[in-house]
Amino acid sequence: MAINGTFDATTRCGQGCDSSTTTPALVYFPHGTYLISGSLYMMYYTQMIGDATNLPTLKGSKGFTSLGMLDADPYSLGGANWYTNQNNFYRQVRNFIFDMTEMPSQYADTNVGIHWQVAQATSLQNLIFNMVPQSNQSGVWMDNGSANFLGDLIFNGGGACLYVGNQQYTIRNITFNGCTTGIYQNWGM
Repeated sequence: MAINGTFDATTRCGQGCDSSTTTPALVYFPHGTYLISGSLYMMYYTQMIGDATNLPTLKGSKGFTSLGMLDADPYSLGGANWYTNQNNFYRQVRNFIFDMTEMPSQYADTNVGIHWQVAQATSLQNLIFNMVPQSNQSGVWMDNGSANFLGDLIFNGGGACLYVGNQQYTIRNITFNGCTTGIYQNWGM
């Protein structure tokens, strides 16, 4: 996938690395619609920023097969995450629309906009999640990690729109429209 190649263009900290601050990246998306059929794997110390005046759209395809449209801590074939959740720093996603309306909505393992298992110095800002109404879809699934900031997020449709299990996070200005459950917290501290 061309976008994944951009994230890893300089053999950055990915699977098996655990953490490194020596190769940061800021990946900018101009306005447009980007059709994706599998996860975008966000490497360690990456900022993913869309045009703030005309938000780009990441659109999940009908044949989408991965866990989440954007995955900040993928699971390897052995079932372990790429990074230690509490050691997964320096991530940011801002200014995007996540369109999940054509993705298969009946499968729990392909229904996530962002799989966000991260720690300090991370944020999700100015994001819109469009999901199938009354489906299994979640805009953000965060099951591990610590110290996140989430602000200016809009969730339209979906099941548990913000599925969180994390510690030390701050949430500000979140809107839920037609979600089955706005916030589902499976654990927290």
